[in-house]
Amino acid sequence: NATTTSTTVSGLSLGTAYSFGVVALNAFGMSPLSEESDPLYTSPRPPGQPTAPRFLSVAARVLEICWDPPGFDGGSAISSYVVELQPLGGDFRQWGPVP
Repeated sequence: NATTTSTTVSGLSLGTAYSFGVVALNAFGMSPLSEESDPLYTSPRPPGQPTAPRFLSVAARVLEICWDPPGFDGGSAISSYVVELQPLGGDFRQWGPVP
């Protein structure tokens, strides 16, 4: 009688999404595959989204902004941020990295 209904799956690739399904076996054969799980990612993976930037101060040709870090770091410490800015009617460009 199989009473264990959990296992540890090892040897997976880092930062990869996996979904899982299970079949049951007995002396007469194999069951249909269970419904698949939602995809789960192994760590590390990309971090979550930081909050929208907020303005702290404004001066001639200088804006000071701040933001809150993402709620999820992806399983690895945040090493830096890249700020993207867009003049009205223009294209986004990167400014940074911000350590």
